[in-house]
Amino acid sequence: MDDKSGRLKKKRGVTRTSVTKICKAIETELTKTDVNVDALEEMLEQLAVESNELKNLDSQIEEFVSDDKLEKEVKEVAEYTQKIITWKFRATKKIRERTKNVDSLNVPSSCYKESSSNIKLPKLSISKFYGQSSLWLSFWNSFESAMHENDSLSEVSKFNYLKAHLGGSALSTIEGFALTPENYEIAIKLLKERFGRSDVLINTHLNNLLRICPLKNSDDIVSFRKMFDNIQTEIRSLESLNVLKETYQNLLCPLLLKCLPPDLVLEYNKSMKSDKYEINELVDFLSIQLKAKERSLMYASPVSSKKEKYPYPRYDSSRAKK
Repeated sequence: MDDKSGRLKKKRGVTRTSVTKICKAIETELTKTDVNVDALEEMLEQLAVESNELKNLDSQIEEFVSDDKLEKEVKEVAEYTQKIITWKFRATKKIRERTKNVDSLNVPSSCYKESSSNIKLPKLSISKFYGQSSLWLSFWNSFESAMHENDSLSEVSKFNYLKAHLGGSALSTIEGFALTPENYEIAIKLLKERFGRSDVLINTHLNNLLRICPLKNSDDIVSFRKMFDNIQTEIRSLESLNVLKETYQNLLCPLLLKCLPPDLVLEYNKSMKSDKYEINELVDFLSIQLKAKERSLMYASPVSSKKEKYPYPRYDSSRAKK
């Protein structure tokens, strides 16, 4: 028992020394005019590890402490606990001041570089990315503007926010990485390689276009609008990937026409300016047709219920008593 107790106390002595050094380093950093937020966050990570180890050792050593030495033991444990809490609080407070309390889930619009900084703008919400390739560009564009290019945030803070906005297979890709500036860059590279590969994204968007749900009735404006918006979204995504429309429009246009009801196909064929298919021409045609139907719906009179031709019983003179 004495040997085990002695080993635990030696180990705790080393851990306490490490805690003291980290707290001293935090104190030194906080006295600087230009505080290094990355360094502070790294120290907090180290302090958290040592704190957990110290707590575990204290718990094990307490079993070997005699009653007459228990009070001294409790005071020493409380002293180190207070030291950890104090410097953790001070470091966290300074980090919050430097990062301007950026919320990891509801990103204030002030994160975006605006010329009118005094104007209060609504908070922006970045949707979590779970690993669906077709949503990568949308997610990354939002995160890049709000976080990645935000000079007021440290690399470690950005890494924290990145993890907070990931889920599923996307989070699993970088979950094991320690929160360091170097790992932040590596994590972004891995995510881009897995979910942001241009060939994968191009195939995904093309497949989405090929799987567009057919429109059965052109008067079904809700379905028409949904179909049109989906086509627009996928085409714009392909444009952002520098895919030329000429490379896929001859294949795509006939397939999209098969998803349209006969009346729209007929009208489109009447409006074609040449025998060659052009995706812009087809999209413009659908836009005109959809807007016309939406406007027509605005001016349509509500359908009134049919009234009885004779709301009251008719007088039958032949049955009248003479």
